[in-house]
Amino acid sequence: MAKTPKAHRNGTGLLVFGIVLTVIGGGMLVENIIGLHVWDYLWRLWPALLIVMGIKILLDHYLARNSSRKEEL
Repeated sequence: MAKTPKAHRNGTGLLVFGIVLTVIGGGMLVENIIGLHVWDYLWRLWPALLIVMGIKILLDHYLARNSSRKEEL
């Protein structure tokens, strides 16, 4: 019977979530204190978030696949 690969949980998802929250909070703070419209710049870069999330999914899949191969040996 084939083993199903275990999900690789190294906290990367939490790290990305923490970075997103930090950027949002920092943007709000800068906008309130300095008056710089940070959201205009971030709105242009939102596709980068999709790219980062896609890379994270691919890396998690790759790392889970490699760790399952090592367990079979």
